[in-house]
Amino acid sequence: MAAVIAHRGPDSGGYHVRSDIGLAVRRLSVIDLVTGDQPIRSACSDATIVYNGELYNYRELRSDLEARGHRFSTSSDTEVALHFYEEYGIAGLAGLNGIFAFAIDDPRSDSLVLVRDQLGVKPLYYAEPRPGTLVFASEPKAMLATDLVPRRLDRQALANYLAYGHSAGDRTIYEGVRKLPGGHALTYRAGRARIERYWDLIGRARRWPVGAPMPVDEIAALLGDAVRRNTIADVSVGAFLSGGADSRLENTLIHRSTAPPHSYSVLFG
Repeated sequence: MAAVIAHRGPDSGGYHVRSDIGLAVRRLSVIDLVTGDQPIRSACSDATIVYNGELYNYRELRSDLEARGHRFSTSSDTEVALHFYEEYGIAGLAGLNGIFAFAIDDPRSDSLVLVRDQLGVKPLYYAEPRPGTLVFASEPKAMLATDLVPRRLDRQALANYLAYGHSAGDRTIYEGVRKLPGGHALTYRAGRARIERYWDLIGRARRWPVGAPMPVDEIAALLGDAVRRNTIADVSVGAFLSGGADSRLENTLIHRSTAPPHSYSVLFG
């Protein structure tokens, strides 16, 4: 499974096995290039994480967790996500600011926990091909490599794609393979899967009165903060220029907060 998605993480790979739980990871190094290889195990609970993504508020979260007695062995955002889950559980995951998909082997409850970021930016697929078996990955083809997941076409998903231009809901082109929705976590324990929502866009949306002036200064501050958080890295920052207003604005804000990024425009023939 790891070999099939090696292109997603060319820098390193790792494995974890406990009882009937197995995790594999391929890593693209962005933060903590030296000690951030995965899987990462917590000395606090022996829980182990494999992780894809980036936490933008990991420094603030780490300070809070250290004050609560958590001990860290790396300077990575991955380890912060693990300890944050230890401290606050699934109900507290809305406090993570970033884009991520991760799996945690939690020996405290003898369970596997899968989590996808609030808006589902990072991919996470899963299937239960037979009773008592859960398979998951960042790409369906890694799941197909197990020979546990059948290569059967989901005709309803295909019809949705042809009608709407994308697969609706949690369906995929493969029958039985599902997408974990954004803002949800899946807990697998004793052969049973339970999915719960930890974040809701509508519930957190701010209603703006009709006819009220736009809060331009507040929007500018939020955009600036978002760009600063997105450019936290221990490697060079790059930016794509599409020629539109959004990428020009984004690059202007990057120039204000950090060194000029490597910028690229790509033309497809």
